[in-house]
Amino acid sequence: GTPVAQGPAGAGTLVFQVGSFAHEANAVSLRDVLVTRGHESYLEQGQTPQGKAYYRVYAKMKGSEKDARAALIALGVSEPRLVSGAGVPVSSQQASAPQVSAGAASPPAAAASASVPAGSGKPAAGPGVISGPTGECHVDAERISTVGSSRADPTQPLMAQKAAAQNAKRNLLLCVDAYKRKQEKIPASIKMEGYLPDTLITYSSPAYMADGSVEVGASMAIRDVDAVAFTRVD
Repeated sequence: GTPVAQGPAGAGTLVFQVGSFAHEANAVSLRDVLVTRGHESYLEQGQTPQGKAYYRVYAKMKGSEKDARAALIALGVSEPRLVSGAGVPVSSQQASAPQVSAGAASPPAAAASASVPAGSGKPAAGPGVISGPTGECHVDAERISTVGSSRADPTQPLMAQKAAAQNAKRNLLLCVDAYKRKQEKIPASIKMEGYLPDTLITYSSPAYMADGSVEVGASMAIRDVDAVAFTRVD
């Protein structure tokens, strides 16, 4: 194989792997969010040794690694992984990615959920509570909301807040999935992958409980649920 030319882009440009998904719609959703925020992003399709397809999402960032990581984490990327510029094949999608419009994130996500059979036959419309192993989801006409908690460490209060917010976000993802499936209960064990843009979430201020734990609330508008790409991995 011929070596991949690094080219002038290698100078000052950092390439991060920001996600790896089994479903293309979830990868496209993440790429579109990055592109609409002004970052270069592209997909790369590969296969596992078992022959299953996967989709990796890369982001090309300018500036220092610290600033780039902070920007990616702010967009909801949990663990951006720096990959060397030379080690990333330049795909044809790289050139076309920046033309993607913001609206393109919704249709693939909606298509992914459209094929899912409804759980219980009762609609979850209107005010309601969806129970789950990690807390309740509250649904009204406008918003869907839940909470996340974490053990507070007196020496690192910010870490506990961050963990509680991450748990609230994960719980909200489960809430949205159950809401879309019209279920009243979230299963105790789900293998999942999904992407919920942080820009759609409203977090409440952290509350410190008597038992030393921290709680953070997370909610989003019902009208935005189709922007959430969520797939159960069998």
